[in-house]
Order: sequence, then structure tokens, then C-alpha cells
Amino acid sequence: MTEHTITEPGFYPDFPEAPYHADPCPVPSLSSGVAKAMLRSPAHGYVAHPRLTKQKPLSSNVDRDKGSAFHTLALGSGPPIVVINAPDWKKKKHQNERQAAYARGAAPLLEEHYEHAKAMAQIVRPMLVDWCGKDFEPECVIAWREGQAWCRTMLDAVSRDRLAVLDLKSTAAGAAPDEANKRFFNDDSDIQAAHQERGLDALDPAGVGRRKIRYLYIENEPPFGVTAVDVTEATMHFARRDVDHAITLWKGCTQSDIWPGYPRVPKRAVEPEWRSRQREDREAGIAELIRKLKGAK
Repeated sequence: MTEHTITEPGFYPDFPEAPYHADPCPVPSLSSGVAKAMLRSPAHGYVAHPRLTKQKPLSSNVDRDKGSAFHTLALGSGPPIVVINAPDWKKKKHQNERQAAYARGAAPLLEEHYEHAKAMAQIVRPMLVDWCGKDFEPECVIAWREGQAWCRTMLDAVSRDRLAVLDLKSTAAGAAPDEANKRFFNDDSDIQAAHQERGLDALDPAGVGRRKIRYLYIENEPPFGVTAVDVTEATMHFARRDVDHAITLWKGCTQSDIWPGYPRVPKRAVEPEWRSRQREDREAGIAELIRKLKGAK
């Protein structure tokens, strides 16, 4: 047993990211990311799970490192930050320093990118405190059981009374209100929110029906625009059903060790609404061109 092994359901604040993502539960457990994959197909869930399928190491990524540093600075918890005093990563020396930082589980950043992460953290920290309180718990892992199955999730920040949850999302794309809302659904964050709520409700039944979940999107380039997205009850209604389906599939697949892919029944080609509108517009344009050509004779 290691320091970061989970043996009992409960709350585990300040839990390191690496052992969490490796799955520290007694048996392979269902995270929100794997739940999303399970809804695509159990076969996708199987290959997405770190204890069922060996995962490829993450490649170097400036935006991801900046986001990791931003989380650490905003939450006061997370991977350590290594600042490299260089304008870019061209020199072999700085590339080696970068790889050494990765090997230690740290986030390596050029000085300019570190300043960006620091500015982002300064913007969102007051918003975080306003939502979750000054004594919020950062990087809080919660693990619970669904019958014989285990589930887990990590909350970026949760209030001490377990009623307010905040998830931080840095983005290289825009974070204007419509863009943030679009990303929320494109990322299936509604499923993540419902998975988090389910775990909280299992461990803290007194808070059922009283929780608030907010996602905070911030651009990782100046002027660091930020938008808050509150998860509505209407959204959670359908997302809870998705999570219930994912957990039911997970239980069945882990018990049988059968991980089916897509259904074998052929899919009928049904033209989607957007394609019908596109075709109607195209035909209207062609008809107009034909009239003009006839008039030119």
C-alpha cells in the first residue's frame, strides 16, 4: 500500500494528480472521463482506463502546462511549477530542463508563460473564494461505491460544507459566454458535473438537492477573459440519466469482463436537419443562377 492509495470511500483533499489519474482505488474505478467513454461504447471505456489499458505518455504541450500552473497558483495545490528563464524551447539545455521537470511531475514553463498563469490565477482566485469560501478544499478526490463497483472524481475546489463546487478550465480558444457554453457541452462537462454530484450525494446525503456547481472558463492569453457557467437543474436532469447508464454499463462490464463496441445493427442513413437546410439553400441558389442564365440568352 502506498501513501496515495484509497481503501475506503471518502473525501481526500490535496490529492496529487498523478496517482489520482492512475486510479488509486482498490479495484479499477469509474471516473467521469471513463464514464464519458463508456457512453460511447464499453470498448472505448476499456481502452480509456489506466488500469485496464496502458496509456500513452502525454506529449509536451504549452497550453496544458500553462493550465496546470494556473491551477496550482489559483488553488494553492497541484503539481509544482518549474520556471525556465528562456524565450523559447529551442536550446537543447532548456529542452533537457523541461524533460527533467516532467520526470519529477512538475509543470515546466517559460518565464512569459508563467507570468500569464500568475495573472490568470490572480483574476479567478477572488471568484473562487466568493463561490466556495476562503477555507475551500482544493484538488479534492472523492471515492465512493456503487454496490461492488467503485467510482471516483476530483473536484478542483469544494466548499467545506460540500455544497459549492467550482471547476477551473483554461482555454487557448475564446471564453466569451457563448463560446464557454458551447465548450461546456462539447466537452460533456454536464456528465462530469452529474458524476461529481452523485459522488457528493453518496458521501454527504444531507446535501442532496442543495448543491451548486460552477465552471469557470478563462482564456490563457491577455486580456485573460473569463466566463462563469452555472450548471442548471434542467441540464443535470438529463446528465444524471447518462451517469446512471454509465455506471450500470460499468458494473456489467467489470463483472462479466465483456466490453462490447458499437451495436452490430446497421444504422439507417437519415439526413440530419442541418443537411436538409444546406441542400435547400443550395437548390435555391442554383435555381436563381438558372433563371439568370435563361434571362441572359
